[in-house]
Amino acid sequence: MRRRYVKSRIFTAGLTAAICIFASLSPAFDSGATGLELYEDPFGGSGQIEDGVMPGTASPSQASIYEKYNSDFELYEESISDMFFFYSNVSNGSMSAGPVTLEFPSNLTYEFQKDGAGYNYTNKAQITEQGNYLVRVKGIYNDREYVGTFRFSIREMPKDEEPEEIQDDFNPEELTEEDLLEMEDEIDEEDLMERANASLDELDAENPEENAAFNYDMTETGMTESFNSYVGLFSYYLFSGTEIQSSVQNGSIVNGTVSIAVPDGVEYTVFVNGKETENTEKRFSNPGFYRVVFKETESLDFNMSYQSEKDYPYLHFRIVGKAVNDMEVFNAPKNAKITSVYFNNEAVLEGTEEEPVSLDFYQMPEDGAYSFKIFSSVTGRTETVNVTKDTKAPGMSIGIKNGTASIKYSADDLAEFALWKNGELVSAFNPSTIKGKGSYELYVTDYAGNTTGVKFVLKNAVNFGSIAAILLFLAIIAAGYVLVRRTKSVIRVR
Repeated sequence: MRRRYVKSRIFTAGLTAAICIFASLSPAFDSGATGLELYEDPFGGSGQIEDGVMPGTASPSQASIYEKYNSDFELYEESISDMFFFYSNVSNGSMSAGPVTLEFPSNLTYEFQKDGAGYNYTNKAQITEQGNYLVRVKGIYNDREYVGTFRFSIREMPKDEEPEEIQDDFNPEELTEEDLLEMEDEIDEEDLMERANASLDELDAENPEENAAFNYDMTETGMTESFNSYVGLFSYYLFSGTEIQSSVQNGSIVNGTVSIAVPDGVEYTVFVNGKETENTEKRFSNPGFYRVVFKETESLDFNMSYQSEKDYPYLHFRIVGKAVNDMEVFNAPKNAKITSVYFNNEAVLEGTEEEPVSLDFYQMPEDGAYSFKIFSSVTGRTETVNVTKDTKAPGMSIGIKNGTASIKYSADDLAEFALWKNGELVSAFNPSTIKGKGSYELYVTDYAGNTTGVKFVLKNAVNFGSIAAILLFLAIIAAGYVLVRRTKSVIRVR
C-alpha cells in the first residue's frame, strides 16, 4: 500500500513539473490557435492615418496666397504656396460693388467670416450682401496643413460728385508766390507716375514689333521674362538688370530635372513643399513644389525696387514624379497654353488647324495617366508633360502565426515603409515578415503619397518542439521507474 502511495506521489510531481515548464515557455499562450490580437485598418478613409496625423508630423502652417489673372475667363487664380488652387472673380484684398463668387476644388476646405462673424457659404454661389469678408482656405499635403487667407469687401458704389466749375478767366500772370506754393502742395506724385506709365503703355501698343523681342511686362514673380533660343534657356531680369537663367519657364509643371544659373552677388533661398531648405545646389530633381527666392546683397536698385521680403523676385515650378494624389487641376504657365490632352493613351482634347485647343488649365476629374501638350508663346515650342493621378491608398493583408506576422501588398508602386514597435521607430526591418514580441504599427506609402496603416500585436511564440522534447523526457523517466519497480517485484518473487 505504501509503495503505491509513493509511486502516485512521484507521478504527480513529474506531471506538475511538466506543466510548470510548459507554462514558463509560453506565458502568452491563449485558448486561440495563435494567442495573438490583430487590429487591421484602423484608419478613416483613403490615405488617412489615425487622427489625420502620422507620428512626428508638424502642426498646420500659415501659407501665402499668390494670384494670377486669367483674361479669357475673367477670373483670378489663387495659389496657396503654389500647391493648391481656387478661383475668384475678384482680387485678394479688393473691394467690389457687384456680386463675388469663389470656386474651390474638392481637395480644399474653407471657412467664411462676414464682419467678424461666421458666414455660411455654398461653393460657387454669388455673394451680394455688403460687408467685409475673410476666408480661411485649408489644404493638406503629406499630412501637413497649409492655411491661406483671402479677403474682400462688398461696398456700394459712391455717387459721382458734381464737377467743379472751371473759370475761363484764369490768368497765370496774376498768380502770386503763395498761389504757386499752394499749387505745388496739391500735386499728386503717384498720379503723375500712373499717367506716365499709361503713356508708355500706349507707346508700346503703337509699336508692338519693336517690343516683341523682350517682354517688358513685369510678372507677378517680380521679374521680366525672355527666351534665349541659342542656349535653350529662359532669362529672368530683376529691376536692376541682373539676369537669372532657368531651364524651365516660371510656373511650369515638369517631369525632369530643373537647373538654374545665378550670378555672383545674388543670394537665393530654396523652399520645397512650403518649407525652407539648406539646399545650395542649382539642380533639382526630387518631386515637389519648388520656390526659389532671390536677393541682391549689394544692389541699391534691388533694395529700392523690392521693399520687403514678401516682394522679392522668385522662380516657382513643380517637379512631378511617378504619380501624384493632390492635383485636381493642371495649370499651364504664363504665356503658355494647353493644346491637347490625352487620358490613358486616348485623346480627350486634340486641336486642329480649324478648331485649335487653347486652355489655361484642365480639370483632372479621375485617377489615371494624363498627357498634356503645352505650347509656349515665349519659346514658340510645344512640350509634353505626363502626370499620373492616383488617390487610392495601397492595400495590404496580414497573417499572424506562431509569433510571426506575414504581410502581403496589393500594389507594386510602394515607395516608403515605416514601422513602430512599442512606440519607437524601427530603423531596419523586413516589410514582408515581422517577428518579436511587441505592439506594432506599420505604415506603407506609394509614389503618389497615399498611405495605409495597420496595428497588430505579437506575443511569444509557443515552441511546441521543446515542449514535446520535455514531455518525451518525462515519459522516459516514468517508463524507467515502472521498469525498475517491475524488475524488483520479479526478483523478490523468485
